[in-house]
Formats: sequence, C-alpha cells, structure tokens
Amino acid sequence: MVLGCALAQGCVGRRVYDPPARLTVGANTRFHPATPVDDTRSFRTVTPPAKDMLAAQEAKLVAIGFTMASGYGTYAGGEVESGVLGDPGTSAAAVYGIFGIRRALPGVNFAVELAAGQRWLRYGGPDGEVGSLVAEPRVRADFWLGERFSLGAAGGVTLGDQTAWMAGFFLGIHSHDFGSQRR
Repeated sequence: MVLGCALAQGCVGRRVYDPPARLTVGANTRFHPATPVDDTRSFRTVTPPAKDMLAAQEAKLVAIGFTMASGYGTYAGGEVESGVLGDPGTSAAAVYGIFGIRRALPGVNFAVELAAGQRWLRYGGPDGEVGSLVAEPRVRADFWLGERFSLGAAGGVTLGDQTAWMAGFFLGIHSHDFGSQRR
C-alpha cells in the first residue's frame, strides 16, 4: 500500500515544478504597407509600378495567445490572430511562435518578446492572398486586476519593414495567483 501511494504521487518528498501559464485574449490593430501583387522570388528587390501594388491596409484583429514561463524570467508559447482589413471582402490571419523575457514589479509585468511565424493577407479579387514569413519584436506591459487576471497593452514592428506595425490590448488569465511563489 505504501509503495502504491508513493508511485501515485511520484517520488516521495519530491516537488514537481508547475510553471506559470498565461492565456491572453485581445484586440490588435495592424498597419500593412502597400504590397506587390506578384510575389516573385529574386535576390534583388525593386519597387513595382504603383499599378502593380496592393493598397496599404489597416487590419482589425482578434488575437489569442498562450505562453508558459521557463527559467530566468523567460517564456515561450504561441499566438493566432484573425480579422478584417479595411476593404470589404478582405481579411488577415497569422500564426506566431513567441519567445520573451518578462520582468515583474509590484502590480505590473513588463516584457520584450519576439513573435515569428506566417502572416496572410487576403485582398480579394484575382490577386488573392499574400503570405509571408515575419519576425516582429514587441514590447508589452500588463497590470494585475486581481489574483489571476491582468489587463495589458502591446506594440511592435515587423523586422525588415518598419512601416508595418501593430498595437493592441489584451486580458490575461494566469494559472498562478499574483505574487505566488514558483511551485
């Protein structure tokens, strides 16, 4: 019986690490600069004539992210976002991997992170969809509303195209109480 209890609870006296997790749900706005219609692959880039460019767009998106803390104030996870562009019949979507560093102060968390993944813009019409791999450094801050909830804001720019930016706010739901010690 003692052996059965020990096996059911793992090693006797051993504490299992339970990393803090965070689910975020929020709204983002993004600005996408004019994009070439023909996504040709070459080792040089030239700006196509204006008639061959898709218009600049602002996107309104819903974003859902999940991250888990790891050692030394770092965290990793993923995020998906989906929404509409400014013109009727257009949409945007993305899937990102997230890696960041968080610093907690009394009542607030500050973080810098890198989101990297695939982003799609669907402009409608015969030119269809433009997809691209992106990397986006971001800053974020969230303020604790209670023991397990926070409200925050984030902003960032797309690497290689500093005219493509994002800003948004989010509600965070945390697996560990504010101020609790690591388990």
